[in-house]
Amino acid sequence: MGEDVLGRLIKGGRVEYGLTDLGRTLVEPIAVLTEWAHVHGGAVVEFQESQADDGGAEGWFPRASAHLRKS
Repeated sequence: MGEDVLGRLIKGGRVEYGLTDLGRTLVEPIAVLTEWAHVHGGAVVEFQESQADDGGAEGWFPRASAHLRKS
């Protein structure tokens, strides 16, 4: 059985969750992907909207969330 990404500890009726050593190895890659989304999210949304306007891309990938749109 492999190591889990999240650990669970039961303390007197409470359950606490936290990252395991393996889970902590995901912190940096997730931070890098998050930064990429902040930098390039607007371009992704613009592309999706341009394709949806002419019916080209609708249905083959999900629409980006509104929070990725540049203000």
